[in-house]
Amino acid sequence: MAPNDNQPAFDKEVTTQTELYTVFPKWKKVYIVSLITFAAWFSTLSSFIYYPVITFIARDLHTTVANVNLTVTAYMLVSGIVPVLIGDLANQAGRRLTYVIALLVYFCANVGTFSIAYGVLVDISTPAERGSYVSALSFG
Repeated sequence: MAPNDNQPAFDKEVTTQTELYTVFPKWKKVYIVSLITFAAWFSTLSSFIYYPVITFIARDLHTTVANVNLTVTAYMLVSGIVPVLIGDLANQAGRRLTYVIALLVYFCANVGTFSIAYGVLVDISTPAERGSYVSALSFG
């Protein structure tokens, strides 16, 4: 009897299916998982970084906390609907293209924020101080 004959038939099928499931080596799978985890982190960061400053935003924009909370509601509504559309796009057009489009939209939406933040740094700091503040802005 061969050593593999003691294995149940279903184990042989699982082993065969697992080996044929992907052509990527382990290092590339780890790399891909790292990239998609990093990309998914942006969505989480965008939502959680907003909550601690809601009262400050309301004060600075001369509005109520309830009105600012409407923006949170709108964000959550969009976050609930868009994955259905993006998931279908990923199935039709491919995951790589969908990631590029989603990250491009996110990037474009945040370019304005970065530009405004740099403008604020220019307004509040001397040219000699600006380098350290810009490095902090770039890091964050």
